[in-house]
Amino acid sequence: MIEEITKEELLHAEQGAGLVEFYTPSCPHCKVLEKRLEDMAEKPKDLRIYKMNVEKEAQLCEELGIRSVPVLIRFEDRQEKERRVGAIPTSEIEQMIK
Repeated sequence: MIEEITKEELLHAEQGAGLVEFYTPSCPHCKVLEKRLEDMAEKPKDLRIYKMNVEKEAQLCEELGIRSVPVLIRFEDRQEKERRVGAIPTSEIEQMIK
């Protein structure tokens, strides 16, 4: 299962790599992406996978320039390294984590 994360938790996350899906509960494309991420989260990796509700964390999403959902961002050591928008296929998610 993918862990829900808040702005504070993201800002104080451990060093290393992580993927964060920015979503809204009513977004059908977000649900598709979340299912793909859940399937990947079950496989052992050094990568942590999280999700963040943009309705609850609107200020952070504005700071990050998130204007639509879903958005998937790869962070390394709390810095954004890569961003994809939409319900991207599993192959693209795998490319992000290589």
